[in-house]
Amino acid sequence: MPSREQVRPLVERGGRYSLVGAVCVLLNYGIIVATNAAGLHYLAAMTLAFALVTPIGFLLHSRFTFREPLRWRAFWRFAAGVASAAPIAYLAMILLCSVLRLHVAIATPIATLIVFLWNFVAAHWAIAPQFKFSAAFGAKK
Repeated sequence: MPSREQVRPLVERGGRYSLVGAVCVLLNYGIIVATNAAGLHYLAAMTLAFALVTPIGFLLHSRFTFREPLRWRAFWRFAAGVASAAPIAYLAMILLCSVLRLHVAIATPIATLIVFLWNFVAAHWAIAPQFKFSAAFGAKK
């Protein structure tokens, strides 16, 4: 059984992560829906949102979620982690929009939910690699 000291940082960080994640989700959604409504294809809109939201997410996660200094190496790791979820997001959007014919405004939150957990793990790996998930869940070393 993990001690309170082991669980508390994960719970606190999880709340901060969720808050920053919500900000990024709303920015991402707004960019994709607005630019798609203006005539940009949804895949191009996703690419634009990635380019704009990734640096903002890194800044917020570094300073607020993890309380770590800004480092280029961490940024590139973070961007790689977020980009690694992009194929899943693109495939989800293609399936939802082009195959199932859902509107971009409906498909975007569904695709976002699909990649949320992946980004949670990737952000921890990029910014706070020394953090041990196993300690917070009581796993033996």
